[in-house]
Amino acid sequence: MLDMTSSEKQFLTVDWNDQTQTALQIIEALAAKHGVDASVSELDKYAGDMARLAGDDVELDEIEQMLANVGKLGLYDGKDLTRLHARYMTELASN
Repeated sequence: MLDMTSSEKQFLTVDWNDQTQTALQIIEALAAKHGVDASVSELDKYAGDMARLAGDDVELDEIEQMLANVGKLGLYDGKDLTRLHARYMTELASN
């Protein structure tokens, strides 16, 4: 029998619900930890163009782009990053 557990990727955890920090602070700390900035790659530009052609206009702010770039590293569970992004958007809307 094939052992699938050895090939499963182990993700780092993100405490997206840490109430001692804002989502902004958590995202900035993750970006700093991994040396990630808010740069936009050619692939990001292409994906944005495709989204616009499909009728969706997606514009990420600098913090969202940093989070997306952290996600590209493949170190964290996408669900945690999505929850952190949702929290960031909620906090942004409440200000």
